[in-house]
Amino acid sequence: MKFERITVDPQVCEGKPTVRGTRMTVEFVLKLVGNGYTADDIVREYPELGPSDVYACATYGAWMVSERSSPLDEALSRHSYFPSHSSFSEQSWARSCQS
Repeated sequence: MKFERITVDPQVCEGKPTVRGTRMTVEFVLKLVGNGYTADDIVREYPELGPSDVYACATYGAWMVSERSSPLDEALSRHSYFPSHSSFSEQSWARSCQS
């Protein structure tokens, strides 16, 4: 899925998804929504955002939770120094965390 209003740049906000052209993270916008703010409330408080930015954040968040793996999982799986999640059983994972 392509998100026109959401960007991910390792140089901006530690690579967290942000609203295009701002340093406003999707996470922050979704937390506002989760705390009862409406799109109008958010736009009034943060005029650099438009209603379509708030809706884009909600759409992005819904897409992320619907995916089996996140972009981070996919990026990590391409590097040999990160074991794949499937290579660990629950017991071996628990042992590795206790070390």
